[in-house]
Amino acid sequence: MDPITATGLISLGKNLLENTLLKPKGLEFPPDGQAFSKMLEQAGGADETKGIAAVLSQYGVHSLEDLRKLHSDLKRQLLDSPALSSARAGDAGATIHLIKSADGSFQASLSNGKTVSLSPASQVAETAEAFHHLSIFLGEGISKDRPGTVILTS
Repeated sequence: MDPITATGLISLGKNLLENTLLKPKGLEFPPDGQAFSKMLEQAGGADETKGIAAVLSQYGVHSLEDLRKLHSDLKRQLLDSPALSSARAGDAGATIHLIKSADGSFQASLSNGKTVSLSPASQVAETAEAFHHLSIFLGEGISKDRPGTVILTS
């Protein structure tokens, strides 16, 4: 085979590979305004996300902005709750590890050495559960040292 034909075939093969096989196809799903809602609906079908789906429907979350605002509001409610604010009275900057036990109850372990058990039927326990679900869903404040634990800081 002469060098000109060989170069032409190599160039043709290169162009074919670059333009068909190696070229990104673009977005699989075109962006739309309902994408977040669709993701939530899909997530609602899995066993691990039933908690987050229940929290989002309970609080009427329809967008990522609503989700972040709710997360911030729940954090503030927890920090201002009588159970946690009295434990932080001496050290307002104490870090709180919100621990969910196997039976679903919550315990707050403070960096100042105090531990507060949240009674399961209380409003603060419901707030802690919602905050825990949102933190895990958003990937924010998750403790690297303690699996399943969320960190609360003021």
